[in-house]
Amino acid sequence: MDEAGELLDMAAKAAPSMLSCAPGGFTMTGPHGVLALSGEKQADLNMLLIAAAPGPEDFFLAGVDCAARRGLPLLALAPRGAAERVRPVARQKGFAQAGEMPVMRLKTETGLQGECDITRVRGTDDVEIAGRLQAEAFGLPQAAMRRLLEASLTCPTPPQIFIAARDGVAMSTVTITPHGDTAGVWTMATPQAHQRKGIGRALLTRVLRDLRGDGVRRFYLFATEAGKPLYDSLGFETVATLNAWISGTSVQTTVGGR
Repeated sequence: MDEAGELLDMAAKAAPSMLSCAPGGFTMTGPHGVLALSGEKQADLNMLLIAAAPGPEDFFLAGVDCAARRGLPLLALAPRGAAERVRPVARQKGFAQAGEMPVMRLKTETGLQGECDITRVRGTDDVEIAGRLQAEAFGLPQAAMRRLLEASLTCPTPPQIFIAARDGVAMSTVTITPHGDTAGVWTMATPQAHQRKGIGRALLTRVLRDLRGDGVRRFYLFATEAGKPLYDSLGFETVATLNAWISGTSVQTTVGGR
């Protein structure tokens, strides 16, 4: 398996801890990828991640049918090779093509950039703050984001969630999913009112530094259009590109999003 395939496999392992521990959550895993349903009514919170394996269209159909039985919209992602086989089936199922999402790996280490105070989310008050920041940044319901964060912290392998503040004002949050010496960067969220202040840059560079101290040597992420310039500037490079389809609307992709 090449590096891009390894990172997609790790993302498939991490997705359930982000989504499926929530009330109403559901996970379906296999060699063809993972279906991670949160039970929330937003496509961005229900993910079908398809691997570069034979028969991707069958896994797509199984995931779509499972989400439909639960009345849930869905965001489906597939690497380019699998996407060619998924595309006609997705069209038949009424999914909209929703652009592309780069998979990026940190290639060049950068030093600390900017000042901030960082808190790791552990209790109810911090969950409320992180959920509010995510909701404001992505235009998603605050109650849904709070439920997902609370549930994720109860998973057997919970993510690490951090909040950055300046002068006592919480301004940005990021979620990390460690897996051995590799960590995924998820849900990097800075509301518009706090953007262009360097707070996201300060938060991410400090968290990456601390994780390196804990033995993490490789970092990856799925980039949205809005977030990619930051990741480019911090030394992340694209190693694969995922095609995206949605039922419903999405705030992460170019269809129905921002």
